[in-house]
Amino acid sequence: MIEFKPLHTFMRFPQRHKYMAAPILKFLLAVGAIFAGSLQVSAQNYDRYQPLKCMGPVPEELRTAASKKYEQELEALGDSAKGREGRLKDNFLLQSNFALDDMLMSGRVLFGDPVTKYITQVKDYILKDDPKLQKEIKIYLVKSPVVNAFATNSGILLVNMGLLAHLKTEAELAFVLCHEIQHYIHKHPINNYVNAEKIKSNARLLGLNSTEDYIAARTRYSRALELDADGLGFELYRKSGYALDAALGVFEMLDYADQAYDQVPWDASGFEWEYLRFPAKFTKWPLDSIRLVEDEDDSMSTHPNIAKRRAAIEAKISQAKSDGGDAFVVGAAEFLDARKRCRFEMCGLFLSGHAFEDAMYQAHLLQMEEPDSRYLKKVIAEALYGLYTYKNERRMSEAHYDPDDLEGEMQQMGYFFDMMDRESLSILALHEIWKTHLADPDDQELKAVAASAMEQMFSKNSKTAEWLAHVKPEELPTVIINLLHERMTKAEEREEAARPAEKEDEEGGIYGDKPLEDDAEAEEDDEEDDEEDDEEKPQPDSENERENAYFEWALTDLFENPTFADAWAEAQDKAKADDDTEEFIPARTAARNRKKARLKGEALGIDKIVLVQPICKNVDYRDKIPVQYLASEAALQTYKETLAEMCKRNDLSYAFLENRDLAEGEAQVFNDVSTMLQWFSDYLKGADDKLPLVNLRLQETNDLIARFGTKYFAYNAVIQVSSKMSRNLKLAYIMMGCAVIPLMPYMIYKASKPNHQTLFATFVFDMETSQIVMEDYHELKGKASKSATRSIIYDKILQIKHKP
Repeated sequence: MIEFKPLHTFMRFPQRHKYMAAPILKFLLAVGAIFAGSLQVSAQNYDRYQPLKCMGPVPEELRTAASKKYEQELEALGDSAKGREGRLKDNFLLQSNFALDDMLMSGRVLFGDPVTKYITQVKDYILKDDPKLQKEIKIYLVKSPVVNAFATNSGILLVNMGLLAHLKTEAELAFVLCHEIQHYIHKHPINNYVNAEKIKSNARLLGLNSTEDYIAARTRYSRALELDADGLGFELYRKSGYALDAALGVFEMLDYADQAYDQVPWDASGFEWEYLRFPAKFTKWPLDSIRLVEDEDDSMSTHPNIAKRRAAIEAKISQAKSDGGDAFVVGAAEFLDARKRCRFEMCGLFLSGHAFEDAMYQAHLLQMEEPDSRYLKKVIAEALYGLYTYKNERRMSEAHYDPDDLEGEMQQMGYFFDMMDRESLSILALHEIWKTHLADPDDQELKAVAASAMEQMFSKNSKTAEWLAHVKPEELPTVIINLLHERMTKAEEREEAARPAEKEDEEGGIYGDKPLEDDAEAEEDDEEDDEEDDEEKPQPDSENERENAYFEWALTDLFENPTFADAWAEAQDKAKADDDTEEFIPARTAARNRKKARLKGEALGIDKIVLVQPICKNVDYRDKIPVQYLASEAALQTYKETLAEMCKRNDLSYAFLENRDLAEGEAQVFNDVSTMLQWFSDYLKGADDKLPLVNLRLQETNDLIARFGTKYFAYNAVIQVSSKMSRNLKLAYIMMGCAVIPLMPYMIYKASKPNHQTLFATFVFDMETSQIVMEDYHELKGKASKSATRSIIYDKILQIKHKP
């Protein structure tokens, strides 16, 4: 694996996948987390960008069961599968094949799309002299903004979209692929696992007396493998004919992998119009420069630091003494097309991860190339909607970066939203969302976002709505004129202050490694600027004493549109009606009502349902490998058969939607599963935080409803867990035996038995409203017998089918 610093904007983002702490959902959301001829550039409409989809025949490895792939790799080991080391290799192949299978089936990988085809063609060119190896290695594009690539023991190379988005040339991509190919050729993944397990089991003999000693010993070998892959990869790269110096571009990319792919100044002027302006205090100056630390301590890292890797490759380039080579072989146009697609894809990935500021800045960068793209304007509107919703729920810190944690131009955006209070953000978001919606009224997702934003204005910010003006004054109000004057004065002061440092800025720029003393001075200057902002803040008009008086006319351009004016009046009337009719129900009464409903069971009256990717897992924490992979795979088939039988017995029409056991021509099914799994993940983020977020995949889910002829989709799972009995419980049994001597033999027997639990989970969603209509957990103490399993599933299906 070629390690790139994880993109700060995504990896540092709070994880919110703990929905009701149900084990089944943890399994769903942790899927894949264990391991990570001539190409014609097809036209892409960037005005209305459509996400990449899987195309063409479904690859054989996606149509082969994980157990079969495990058996094939185990057989290929031959005599090396014997002995203690052989058992370790067996364990690795078992875990890695099933983990990889989970990843491939997670809805996050792509095949047959233009980007994957392009990467494959680069791979095939590199291996043009080795047809056998060329056929063995398969490429999959992964929907992730993290800058990374990963080689598996089976020859599958996973390349993240974030990597493509940050590359500058095809040659850089070729070097990364050469590195990963060497990992596969020399079986680094399995060797690294075996070495780590040996160190773990022989820790005392090796004198490893602490966790730090163990980590250092384990990572030392891993770092050696990475340097080995760099060196061997460079030799393959050198023979391929690409420009040697271009390989160094990979390490430059590593330096900035935790930043956006470019640094372009951002300010709030894109949100402004004549009657909507922002004070000077919303602008940070100066910004913190991006600090590079290439020679960091890597003693506890799986990868050598960047300085070591760069130096090793520079030495090899010097020894090669080659002046030739190309930056592009497959083609510059093909590379630029693939990179641009990945950059557009990252907008959606950031929105899905609730990294709204990242999505907004990504769209800002892309607007340099596509200034009129309706898709990018929609991304910005949806990102503002996300921030606005979190702010209304008083949870902004979960969706917003502290500007002190940011560097470069992204810090300006973080600072801007850090300065906004709830009232300011509600006005800005509503203006931008509705402006975007009115410019594209046929977009159903924008329509839903606009309606939700309007509803939140009156449910969360009703006092703000009361004082907003509906008609523009004939002349700019004094409060806005004063604000513009203040900004102009501030700009002149900053321009004057920046002049003596122009030469230094040219040398360092935004990426400069400025001394810490300079950064401290910059922070002091920034604090002084903030104090000046407070002192020079324009006094409000006598007519309007509001702190945010300059926002009073912010929506007046929208009120000139009848659609907006009618929506405002309707939302206002609805809010008043809700206030008049709202009935207060004590919390205890509400909880009692929910309990009664749960005991009584549901009665949904559904005639047809789609069963999405059922899950069956057997987990035994007493074993070294807790997940019983082979048993789980066999149990899944039985579980599906039981689901189907109980649907028939209850006269419930059903269809399975899963990407296992597909035929070669069923790429559309693979895409449908991907849509539902990604929608479910998005839903859980909002449901977990109890946020009123609308479905941002409305068009895709509506297509699924039409295709299957029902709006009801269900997730079903059964998880069987075995574990050792706790020491306290064992002691309790022994104490009871001592107290009642005749019971002693039975209590000893009980104390020696493991704990068994079986969890059944059923979730049914109305995809038209994106609401859950059934959420059911059923827990059994002990292993569920065949008859008990059938009875529980029958009861759940009966509740789905039974009419109210």
